[in-house]
Amino acid sequence: MKMSQESYQKLMKLYQEFEMLGSINGVLNWDTETQIPSNEKITNYRAKQYAYLESLVHDKWQNPEIQQYVSQLQSDDNLDLIEKRNIELIHRELLIRTKIPKDLVVKLSSQSKRTDQTWKKAKQKKDFSLVLSDMKDLFELNKQRGEIIGDLLGVDDPYESLIQTRDPGFTVDKISNLFEEMRTHLVPMIDKLTNKEDFTEIENIKLDKRTKAKIATEICNVYGYKADGKVNAFIGEVEHPLTIGCGPYDSRVTVKYEQWEKVIFSACHEVGHAIHRLGKDDAHDGTPINNYGSPSVGEMNSRYTENKIGKSRAFWEYFYPQMQKIASPSFDNIDLDTFYRFINRVEPGPKRMKADELTYGLHIIIRFELERDLFAEKISLDDINIIWKERYEKYLGVTPKDDTEGVMQDLHWYNVYWGYFQGYALGDLMGSQVHYSMEQANPNWEQELMNGNSGPVLDYFKEQIFSKGFMYDPMELVEKATGSSFSSDHLTRYLKTKYAY
Repeated sequence: MKMSQESYQKLMKLYQEFEMLGSINGVLNWDTETQIPSNEKITNYRAKQYAYLESLVHDKWQNPEIQQYVSQLQSDDNLDLIEKRNIELIHRELLIRTKIPKDLVVKLSSQSKRTDQTWKKAKQKKDFSLVLSDMKDLFELNKQRGEIIGDLLGVDDPYESLIQTRDPGFTVDKISNLFEEMRTHLVPMIDKLTNKEDFTEIENIKLDKRTKAKIATEICNVYGYKADGKVNAFIGEVEHPLTIGCGPYDSRVTVKYEQWEKVIFSACHEVGHAIHRLGKDDAHDGTPINNYGSPSVGEMNSRYTENKIGKSRAFWEYFYPQMQKIASPSFDNIDLDTFYRFINRVEPGPKRMKADELTYGLHIIIRFELERDLFAEKISLDDINIIWKERYEKYLGVTPKDDTEGVMQDLHWYNVYWGYFQGYALGDLMGSQVHYSMEQANPNWEQELMNGNSGPVLDYFKEQIFSKGFMYDPMELVEKATGSSFSSDHLTRYLKTKYAY
């Protein structure tokens, strides 16, 4: 027993070095996304910094002591369930880390940061051709990585291997089937419920950056993320909103101060990521269990705070008077009923981050299918901007006006997020299932939220989801939290109830 614990503690100490390097990477990423000067020499050196960190991580994973401890502890019955899960997670990562060559690791890290910076310039100039070459290089590196992991998993599809390692328990076929179920329900609902009301007055409201920043800050505070500079919280400005972890107690929200509605729901979305990270169990700091988990789990929380809380009537019963005061006189003549109908209108459009709860799933299905077809070599990146427009015409009946609201609208394919998009729609499915369990446990949650108290909802999520970390794979996490098998039925039920369909 003593020998087991000594080996386990030594392994956790080695693992903590990866956590430390990851947090340093996060600080670099924060600076890169929020304030790095737009200078090619600076961004090229930053890419080298990332590559250096990745090479350090790679070398540390090759330490034979890690393999020795994992091999020793895998069959040790003296470990408890948490300890066994930590060993399982390290073993999963170890298999991949020892299989992928260092040269590929370094190239991927460097190319992803270089492509990200090129994308920002291309988007600004509305010229997809400026980033296409870098995008191709990044895609090929991700494909190589997928092929190597595929050999390890015994699958011949690089996209399948990326999905299975990012979202354990899911497969391309399972996701395809779930998405087809979603589409079957969504399309007729969208056809019937597409907005016919004239919201010109509210759509034309313009707010200055300072006002939008104040609204975003106060929204985050409703969720318990104190973004006023007094505690460990901060909101930065970026080209594409994301949340960046810079350490176990340092999770930073970002928004882009564009149209006010997008600012509001970007804040609602990103703060979900932040409180998820900050809601982990401190007792497990420095161990694999306290990692972020998977795209589906991460986006379950952020899509929940964005929609099931952020677009609920209860939230705006509380917050709308505050927003009217902050933005006065812009919303003085817009009553709550009109505002609520506006933020929940069903309106097919080209932009994912501005999509309503019904059309959003189709945005994700498009991206998932394009990724799947790219890795299967059914389509080419040379034509991806054209194919993107064709899919939007087919699925949503809209045409992006240019590539900035088409294939260049998201950062994912220009960064490290290939095989990530499915997480948003899976997160909606998972969050809907957890939502009904939360309601059973907290039947008065809406009344509490009307009084500005998000505690009943978020405390439930902290207990059932946040604090569990990566103790369970995504579907198992949801099933344990809800006591029922994972299903797409709950999202359909939620949407039909909300939209009185």
